[in-house]
Amino acid sequence: MKRACGLTLVMILVVITFPLLAYAQEVHPSSSIVPYWNWTLSIQNVLDISNTGRAKCQANIITKADKVEIVADLQQKSGSSWKTLKSWTKTENKPSAVLSGSYYVEKNYYYRLKTTFYVYSGGELKETITDTYNYGYYD
Repeated sequence: MKRACGLTLVMILVVITFPLLAYAQEVHPSSSIVPYWNWTLSIQNVLDISNTGRAKCQANIITKADKVEIVADLQQKSGSSWKTLKSWTKTENKPSAVLSGSYYVEKNYYYRLKTTFYVYSGGELKETITDTYNYGYYD
């Protein structure tokens, strides 16, 4: 009888504390992974293709440095590799830069904008960030 009461008590405690244990392990949707850069505050890299085939590319960066460079490559998937169709470069002797460009592309291919951001301070390269915007299939 004592053993049955003890077992019942243990089961009640497990049932009561189980939701608390599950709650303690819950992952909140607001938590996310954020890139950590020492010199860069933000980057943006966007590719949009209109129904006429005009690919509009834009990349920008804001830093705490004194010089930035943006190199953007519009790429088309050819087989299993990516072929660069058009490249743009923008260099600014200030903490921020905006690069814009456009190029007409063909239908029935996958496209992406692969952009590398270079951040300089005092003439020394401090950070290199590469970001790829995958547009997907253009038809």
